[in-house]
Amino acid sequence: MDRELVETRTFSSGVVPPLLAMPGVALALIVVLAVHAPSVRWNSGAGIPLLALVAGLLRTAVAGRWYAERH
Repeated sequence: MDRELVETRTFSSGVVPPLLAMPGVALALIVVLAVHAPSVRWNSGAGIPLLALVAGLLRTAVAGRWYAERH
C-alpha cells in the first residue's frame, strides 16, 4: 500500500485522540503506583511486567505526540 494512503486512513479514523490521551493515562498509573508502592511486591513475577507496562504507556505517549505534531 502507498504510505500516504496508509497515513490518511490511520489519522482520519480517529487514532490521534487516544494517542494524545496516553500521557494522562500513564501519569494516572504512575500516581496510583506511587501511592500503593509499599504494598506492591516489586521483585515478584508481576512487578517487572507492571513497570514494562508503564514504560510502554510512556513510549506510546511520546509517539502519539510526535505523530500529532506531524499531522
